[in-house]
Amino acid sequence: MRIGERTRLQEKLVVGRSIPTADEVRTLIEAADGWRKVMITLAAFTGMREGELRGLSWVDINFAAEAITICQRADQWGVLGPPKSKAGQRRLMMAPLVLSELRRWRLKSGNAVLVFPGREPDTVIGQSGVTGAFAQLQRKASVVDARGRPKYTFHSLRHFFASIMIELGHTSKWLQVTMGHENITLTLGTYGHLLPEAGDARSRMAAFEAFVFGKSSW
Repeated sequence: MRIGERTRLQEKLVVGRSIPTADEVRTLIEAADGWRKVMITLAAFTGMREGELRGLSWVDINFAAEAITICQRADQWGVLGPPKSKAGQRRLMMAPLVLSELRRWRLKSGNAVLVFPGREPDTVIGQSGVTGAFAQLQRKASVVDARGRPKYTFHSLRHFFASIMIELGHTSKWLQVTMGHENITLTLGTYGHLLPEAGDARSRMAAFEAFVFGKSSW
């Protein structure tokens, strides 16, 4: 379990407070440009970690299959290496918006190896560069708190993806695999309160009886 993720287990994620709303994400994407627009779209629509985005290589994007393979990450010092756990190595499908943004960005990237290089094509973009750009974008898009400060961290986009997928009915096991969590405990500890209630025991048993016999005796 990552340190940052372990810390977040202690707080309950709330949409509009620690998770951006769909309107806020749409506003941020529309206000962004260049690499910022592409990176924010990727983060919100795939749930990729910030280090995974900084370490993303063009060879790991399969445009024909509309999929991204996560096989490396960049640490806080910009050193590339494999994900910290086997669960971090995963395959993610791309939404049409992500696919089109990446195709446009590919045409502008020249011979860069990384999707989001630093100042030079063969360098890794710094962690502070990403977090700073996201904070600046929130101010530009007026996604701020009562004091005028940016409402969210970059990691909040990962939570946004998870919350929407839960709302769309994806299971906790699917979420664990897609988010790259080492175990289901981390997934449930982070997002369990967002999962829909199963209903009371009597209703569940009545539904079970109806499924088997076509009707319930209650």
